[in-house]
Amino acid sequence: MPCPLRWVLRRNFECSGNPEGLVFGPLDADEEAWLAYTERGDHQLKYIMLPEGGQEVGVDYEIRKFNLNPNGDAWV
Repeated sequence: MPCPLRWVLRRNFECSGNPEGLVFGPLDADEEAWLAYTERGDHQLKYIMLPEGGQEVGVDYEIRKFNLNPNGDAWV
């Protein structure tokens, strides 16, 4: 049975490192689109709220960073 999912490239953005984990949503139709990822050798989760419609990422988005280290420092 063929996969019913279809992927369409909507936006591009550059990472500062090598992405390891990636998840995107929304889980609910009422939520904004978002993307979260981690990079190899980094202790932070990067979180991006994606702009609506055909707006290109890079024009109107912000990467928010959350420290995943339980000690709160920068050691990986």
